[in-house]
Amino acid sequence: MNGSPVAGLVRGWVDLYTRGLPADARTARRDEIDDDLWCEHAEAAAAGRSARSLDADLFLRLLFGLPADVSWRLAYRGRTAAARMKRSSSMSARILGVLAIMYGLSFATLVVLFAQVGEEALWTTFGLFAVPVFVTGAIAFAATALGLLWLLNDRVSMLGVVGAVLAALGSLGPLSGSADWARIATAPLMVGSAMLMWDLAGIGVVSRWIPIVQGPIAIGYTVSLLLGPPAYGLFLPFLLSWVAIGVSLIRGVPQAQARSG
Repeated sequence: MNGSPVAGLVRGWVDLYTRGLPADARTARRDEIDDDLWCEHAEAAAAGRSARSLDADLFLRLLFGLPADVSWRLAYRGRTAAARMKRSSSMSARILGVLAIMYGLSFATLVVLFAQVGEEALWTTFGLFAVPVFVTGAIAFAATALGLLWLLNDRVSMLGVVGAVLAALGSLGPLSGSADWARIATAPLMVGSAMLMWDLAGIGVVSRWIPIVQGPIAIGYTVSLLLGPPAYGLFLPFLLSWVAIGVSLIRGVPQAQARSG
């Protein structure tokens, strides 16, 4: 099991999302994951499963467990003195959180399906599923971006306002039905999202790592769009970051406080 590349990937992810935590917390989390990996290996060996089958199962568990891991990290952060702040969980914030999660999961499903069957089959063979999911996700994203402006109107700076509008327009643009426009509009969607999240991180609504992740993804996608085929693979971590944003919003938003510099 120690030689499994997927197990190494799992341990690397654990090291990444526990970075910055106290040593005892990191060690406890790593021991927990190592124990889980050992149990998976033992059960697979007892059942006579191949290493490839086990690796595939572990990779899927890693992929679909990302939101839970991020949620665990955010929950731990909320318990530390450095991040201690009173959060207000309103119905509006919870609704926006659900919409953010809906967007992230719906489009992540489409991205995975796209990677499996290709663009043409996605809209022809799976159109009855893909089209409603696409439309629902796009509307959910626009509603979340603009809803955050409404919810935090007294604390969002001009950077956040421009970012939210840019992201919302980028999300709704592909509803025109043009595949080329959908590829192009994804760039302002990502850039606007990173701008908005940078602003919201400054007032403690989301973790600072959210814009730090989204920024390079937005730049990478835009550059790939200009140079050749767009790097659709970058879209998946971007979508998962929005699932984490949704979890944070459901937990509530900080009460009014001075903006960090």
